[in-house]
Amino acid sequence: MIIKYNLAIFCDEQERNTSIFDVLDKDFYAILVLVGLEGGFTDNKREFSLSKQKRHNMLHAETAVVSAISTVQSFFL
Repeated sequence: MIIKYNLAIFCDEQERNTSIFDVLDKDFYAILVLVGLEGGFTDNKREFSLSKQKRHNMLHAETAVVSAISTVQSFFL
């Protein structure tokens, strides 16, 4: 099953200028959240992901995924 999304949030510890709130909009109906392994994405994977979409806060991988999804959900409440 292929799910189409209209926003991809790339959680990258090297990003310092963009907050998750900078990209959220209530018009989004399907959001993809990308979280890499602890230690970050390889340069190749980062370049590939950035060539596809957008992305501030460095967290452990298991915390980052919960934080990102919680932030997205709270935005729509």
